[in-house]
Amino acid sequence: MEALRTTSRQTLAVATAVLIFAALAFAYVVGVSDDEEGDVVGWLIVSALASLIAAALLLRFVPASESDPDGDNKPARHALILGVLSLVTIVVFWTGLPFALGVPALALAATGRDRAPQQGHGGQATAAAVLAALAILLSIVVCITG
Repeated sequence: MEALRTTSRQTLAVATAVLIFAALAFAYVVGVSDDEEGDVVGWLIVSALASLIAAALLLRFVPASESDPDGDNKPARHALILGVLSLVTIVVFWTGLPFALGVPALALAATGRDRAPQQGHGGQATAAAVLAALAILLSIVVCITG
């Protein structure tokens, strides 16, 4: 979790975009049978939109939550909300939303865990990390296996 907390948000945004494009390539292009044609344009559009959502969250929402001076550990709470949303969006995995919401949830959960000794809510941060990681892993499996 320390690596996620210290990695620059720009690097996380790029890594998330790569994850989204690669995972959705299986869901849209690679995973189709020989007699079907993959929807390359749909894959590009959905991947780009999901990457933009992830970038907006990682470059605006995450830093704003992390810099909030309030002593109630908002990163842990925001991470839990994003973690739950990422798990719920598995039913629409082809949109890339589990990745776009899950990675920012992991970044916020790392900050929440770091602040937990002083501000509490370590359980929320841990639950958020587990939910987000589960959503990301399940989405990868579903994208690959179709």
